[in-house]
Amino acid sequence: MMNSLKVVANEMLPVYENENGEKLVDARELHEQLMVSTRFNDWITRMISNYGFTEGEDFYSFLSKTTGRPSTEYLLTMDTAKEIAMVQNNETGRVVRKYFIKIEKQAKQQPQTQAEMLLLYAQQMVEQERKVQQLTQKVEETERKVEGISEIVALNSTDWRKDTTAILNKIAFKTGGFDQYGNIRNESYELLEQRANANLGIRVTNKKKKMALEGVAKSKVDKVSKLDVIDDDKRLLEIYLAVVKEMAIRYGIDYSRIKEESA
Repeated sequence: MMNSLKVVANEMLPVYENENGEKLVDARELHEQLMVSTRFNDWITRMISNYGFTEGEDFYSFLSKTTGRPSTEYLLTMDTAKEIAMVQNNETGRVVRKYFIKIEKQAKQQPQTQAEMLLLYAQQMVEQERKVQQLTQKVEETERKVEGISEIVALNSTDWRKDTTAILNKIAFKTGGFDQYGNIRNESYELLEQRANANLGIRVTNKKKKMALEGVAKSKVDKVSKLDVIDDDKRLLEIYLAVVKEMAIRYGIDYSRIKEESA
C-alpha cells in the first residue's frame, strides 16, 4: 500500500498523498516523532479504542511485507493524526499538530498558474537570501559565545535523533513557536555543513540515486532526509551532536526538563 503513495511533505515527518489526493500519516512514524514511551502496538490500539476511530474513515490498516512475521501498519487521515497529537498534551504533540495544520494550509494555497508559481519561486529566493544573511550573523555570534564553554548537554549516538529533535523543538518554542522550527533545524544543518565542509543536499541526492539503483521502493527513497545521511557518517554525526549541544547552550535550553517531559 505504501508503494502507491507519494511524499508531499517531509519537514518534520513524512506526509503522504494517495491517488485520491487524501493526505495520510504513517502511525508508526507519528509514534516515533511524538517520542511515546509505550510500545507502538499497545499505543495505537489504545488510541483507536479510546477515541472511537473508524477504519476506512479515520485510518487504514494493512499488513507489511517482511521476511519475518508480517506486522499491522496504520495510515491515519490528517484529522486523526492531529487529534492524536493534540491528546498527547505535551509540547511535542502541539508542535506536531501545528505542523499538520501548516501542511494543510500550504496545500490549499498552492499556486495554480505558471505566473503564480514563478512569483512564489521569486519570493522564496528573496526569503532564502534573507535567511542566509541572518544565519551568517548567528553563526558568528555562536562561535564567539561558545568558545571555551564545556559540553553541558548530555547527548549520545544511541538516541540522537530523538534527543536532537527534542532540543530543537524546545529552541523553536523559546524563539517564537512552531513557525521557527524550520529555521532552527536549518540553522543546525548550515552549521554542520560549514564545520564539516560537506553538502548535505548533494549527499541526500546521491543516497536516493543509490537506493533507487538497488531497487529500493520509491516510498522509502522519497523519505530519505538529511538526518539519514548524517547517520551514515560517524564524523558528520559527531559534529552534528556538537552543533546541537552548542545551540542548546546558546539558547539556554534545560535538557533535564526535556527528558522529564518525554518520560
